[in-house]
Amino acid sequence: MNALSSILDKIFSDPVLRSHYVEAKVLTVYPLTVGEKIARISQAKSFYQGVLIVKVSSAAWRNELNMMSLQIRDSLNRDLRETLVNKIVFR
Repeated sequence: MNALSSILDKIFSDPVLRSHYVEAKVLTVYPLTVGEKIARISQAKSFYQGVLIVKVSSAAWRNELNMMSLQIRDSLNRDLRETLVNKIVFR
């Protein structure tokens, strides 16, 4: 257990490793947070410095999701149990 603790301490103290971990965490939580319907028409593509980039299947859905962006952001941060997502960009 001590070796595992040491490895985890190293991962979370290294900014590069932590950023990869945080990105994976946000991208994994996105479809669970938005639900099946929205997950079918959108896909979280990248996350960097608080900005989540989401690819959307159509312009109409992009407009709809833009109107919901604050609600989605708040739900993501709640599900992540920390404030990681500051902005969502729908493309």
